[in-house]
Amino acid sequence: MKKLGIAVGVALVGLSLGVLAQNPRVDGKWEVKMEMSMPGMTMPATTTTTCITKEEAADPQKLMPPPGRGAPSDCKVSDYKMVGNKVTYNVTCTSPPSTMAAEMIYGVDKYDGTMTIQTARGGQPTMTMKHTGKRLGDCVK
Repeated sequence: MKKLGIAVGVALVGLSLGVLAQNPRVDGKWEVKMEMSMPGMTMPATTTTTCITKEEAADPQKLMPPPGRGAPSDCKVSDYKMVGNKVTYNVTCTSPPSTMAAEMIYGVDKYDGTMTIQTARGGQPTMTMKHTGKRLGDCVK
């Protein structure tokens, strides 16, 4: 179960970095659905909603979870590329050793993404995370 927690932490970094990529999300209420799977196990899909403020949309780093609260502090982004509406990048973490390859495709008020996570611990399976986001409208105050 610990490896699942690590993967979720790496995924949070990945999702947040996707937002950093080109700032495709605008302020408002967003729904994000995430599905995780690995050989022999598929987790039930989770759906969350969040409000992105104008300030967060203007400074996407504010959407990153702080280190220790879902985001490993030793992760580095590399090979970032943006071609049209498609963003790809890699994330490498040292503790525990893991890598993630991510692809995000953006549309008007939506995005789809896939992340593949590998750990360097012997025998650990590859985890795949698929996620979709859509803007639901303005946040209600």
